[in-house]
Amino acid sequence: MSAFLLSAYDLLISRGSTGERPDLLKKKSLSAGGKDAVRRADLLIEDQKRRTAQPFGKSTVAVAGCEVIALYNALCWRFGEERISFEQLIAIFEKRGMALGGRWGTSPKALHRWLKKSGFRTVLESRASRFDEAAAGCDSVIVSFFNDRKNVLRGVHTVCMTREAAGFVIHNLTEDGRTYGPYDQVSAGLEQATAGKAGPLCLIGMKKDKS
Repeated sequence: MSAFLLSAYDLLISRGSTGERPDLLKKKSLSAGGKDAVRRADLLIEDQKRRTAQPFGKSTVAVAGCEVIALYNALCWRFGEERISFEQLIAIFEKRGMALGGRWGTSPKALHRWLKKSGFRTVLESRASRFDEAAAGCDSVIVSFFNDRKNVLRGVHTVCMTREAAGFVIHNLTEDGRTYGPYDQVSAGLEQATAGKAGPLCLIGMKKDKS
């Protein structure tokens, strides 16, 4: 079912040209943990609901920007610096990837395509039973889920989960601006942090740099 819903979601996206793709892999990423973790954490966006004045298509970042925020957070975590601004990412997905003019956010498949075309080693998994297997070897994952597994009309939210020394930490999950975790596994973290309400839709994993 999740694979079907992802494909249906992808039919609704904008399909303009995004222009020249930035070279984000021009230098080596920082290693995870330790002093780098503090530096990275300071870069991440945790305040989506405050961004009511920042447009995203016919909507706003506060309402529909979670997928792009999750991607931005994953990129900052990978590199330990901002190699592409959040505003640049918004502009890219407004042209190609936002669904229904931005009112339904961004297609997760559009995020995955952009990462692959940008040269990242990735994995896309729509079977919740395989989320933990897919997350192995990834330094961060982007997880999309229904806010209420019993009522899909309550919408979809997307978060970045970063792999830290003690486990996975969830970013931009709720309006309070705090992080959740660490958790040993992605699936357990999603279940615990949402009190069992989340209905998993898909996971995009960003694999660690080759040594």
